[in-house]
Amino acid sequence: MTRALKKLDRLRPSAKPEWQNNPELPALLKDLAASLRGERTEYPRRIASRVGERIVFLELDAVTHFVAQDKLTYALVGGRQHCVDQTIAELEQRLDPARFLRVHRSALVNVDWIHEVNSWFAGRVVLSLKDPQRTQIPVARDRVRSLKSRLGF
Repeated sequence: MTRALKKLDRLRPSAKPEWQNNPELPALLKDLAASLRGERTEYPRRIASRVGERIVFLELDAVTHFVAQDKLTYALVGGRQHCVDQTIAELEQRLDPARFLRVHRSALVNVDWIHEVNSWFAGRVVLSLKDPQRTQIPVARDRVRSLKSRLGF
């Protein structure tokens, strides 16, 4: 019995493979298990915006898009910018991917607010939003394919 245990220790690697040491692994496995069981992930309906000493909550339905400028991230609601304490990458992970689509490294768009998609020369694509300003947002070339498949054209 002792010989068998010693042989097992010798054959079994003592260190875990690098992928098993990833600190995000438990959360990823939990998300994967939840999706396999058909559980829905709860996404927030509102987002906090700091205004001086106050915190204002913005309804995500009213947010047309998020944009990163000058090392800050802003949520745009009714043409007004509201500063949020999260990066575009964090928002992309946190918000419902069925509603919010990253179209550029500095822009995350609420797909419900897309009015039209304009194709320009050299494969460039620009989104026009339904807001009063008809905001135009360029789409990064590497994200055009995912935008087209997402919007179904």
